[in-house]
Amino acid sequence: MLNSLRRLINGDIPTAPVHMGGPELSIIIIVYDMPLQAQRTLQSLTPQYQEGVSEGDYEVIVVENQSENNMDRDFLSTLPGNFTYHLRAEREPTPVHAINHGAGISRGRYICIMIDGARMVTPGVVKNILRGHRIQQRSVVTVPGYHIGAQLQQDAVENGYGVEEDQALIESIGWPLEGY
Repeated sequence: MLNSLRRLINGDIPTAPVHMGGPELSIIIIVYDMPLQAQRTLQSLTPQYQEGVSEGDYEVIVVENQSENNMDRDFLSTLPGNFTYHLRAEREPTPVHAINHGAGISRGRYICIMIDGARMVTPGVVKNILRGHRIQQRSVVTVPGYHIGAQLQQDAVENGYGVEEDQALIESIGWPLEGY
């Protein structure tokens, strides 16, 4: 295991064979009533933004539970070929059915689930998820979540934080040109 960790740190992990009939990783994103935040999340998952991976390495399955504020069709039409979009008319206030739908149509050997569509990721996340599974195929790879700003998101919202403040903070760090 120690040698595997050394190889990971040095970036010397052999390429694992692609899962028969699909990519190595399926990323399932559940979206509800947050189109702007979901757009940023999807942009951060494109092969153009992610480092060290290509379209064939992973797929992104977007499952949106219908709301009065769905994602923009024009934006969705710009997504790369490894992205698919599925709009669902969900009657229950739960992401479980959307997760099951995404998992049911996924083609990857490994599955990553993002229950909240507001999860921008850094440029090395997909590469490092794949590396984690190459070290140990039966691993659970997690990515810590961080909130934008000085407060937990749920506390900030209660104190008046909204889309405008969110946008200003993201612009202040130079995103998407600066992903870290």
